[in-house]
Amino acid sequence: MTHPDEPTQQPDTIEAEPASHEAAKYRVRLREVESDVEALTAQLAAAHKGLIDYQLATTGVKPDLFWAVTNPHDLLDDGGNLDATQVAAAITKARAVAIKPARQGGTAGLRSGSMPPQPAPNRFVDAFKPPTER
Repeated sequence: MTHPDEPTQQPDTIEAEPASHEAAKYRVRLREVESDVEALTAQLAAAHKGLIDYQLATTGVKPDLFWAVTNPHDLLDDGGNLDATQVAAAITKARAVAIKPARQGGTAGLRSGSMPPQPAPNRFVDAFKPPTER
């Protein structure tokens, strides 16, 4: 006989979830966290680019030129923050590239007012001439 104060044992009505369902929940959560990390990384990169573009505007260097000669990862320190000395060095490098004169095309074989020598045309009629007239 059971006393009213004693809890009665009920059969387990709550079934334990299979391990595959639990693992699926963790995989879904992992994908959510990975997408959050990617979004935050993109926001941080955009913030870094914005700071550098502002600095470029004050120095007069065109952003397109700067980003063409600079690797964004070279501007970060070990902690992932912008390194002011690296940014200043990259701006100096971009400025030096902008100042270099454009390379001139080669004009070695040309003379003023004359055309370069043209090879003799290979005519079809010449194939039927005797060998002495070719």
